[in-house]
Amino acid sequence: MNKTIYVTTVFAAMLLASCASTLPKETVKLSVLLEKQIDVLEKSHIGVIDVYFKEKKQQAKAIVDDKMYPEWLNDFFAKDAVKKEWGNAAMGDSAQKMETFKAIVEIAQKEYNTLLQAAVEPLEKQHTESLALIREEYQKARNMARIIRENVSSVRDVQEARERLTPQEIMDAENKLYQYLQKADAIVDTMRDTQIGSRKGD
Repeated sequence: MNKTIYVTTVFAAMLLASCASTLPKETVKLSVLLEKQIDVLEKSHIGVIDVYFKEKKQQAKAIVDDKMYPEWLNDFFAKDAVKKEWGNAAMGDSAQKMETFKAIVEIAQKEYNTLLQAAVEPLEKQHTESLALIREEYQKARNMARIIRENVSSVRDVQEARERLTPQEIMDAENKLYQYLQKADAIVDTMRDTQIGSRKGD
C-alpha cells in the first residue's frame, strides 16, 4: 500500500529528469496521463486507509460493548447506594420506579458514551493524520506532473521541482504512515490486553 506513492512520484521525477530546455509533445501527453493516474491511485489509497481504520474502530467498539461496558455495569449495580436506591424504587409506586429507571439509564448511557469516545478518539486522530499525510504526498506528485503539463521551459524550474520531492522524502512519508497504522494496532491491542489482565485479576 505504501509503495504506491513511491512508484508514482519516482516516475514523475523521472519525467522531470528527462526534460531539456523544451519539452517533447509526447512528454506533455504522458504527464497528463500520469496526473489522471495519480488521482485514481490517491482515491484507492485513501479508500484502503478508510477501510483499515473502520475495522479498527469496530474492534475498539466491540471491546467496549463486550467487555468494558458490561464490567462497568456489574460494578455500578454492586454499589450500596445504587442497591439502596433501586430497593426504595421497588417499594414505591409506578411513577417512582419509572423515575429511578430513567435516572439509571441516563447514567449508564452517559458512561457508555464516555467509554466509547475514549476508545475511538485516539483512532480518529491516527486516521485523520494518515489521510492528511497521504493527500500531502499525492499532491506533491500531482504538482510535479502539472509542471510538466504546463510546458516548463527552464531547466532550473525542473530542478527545483525535483528537489521538492526526493526519494528520501518519499520514504520518510511512508515511514510516518506505517507509524500511524502501528499506533492504531497498538491502541486496540492495549485495550484488549487490559481487559484480559483485568479478568485474570478477578
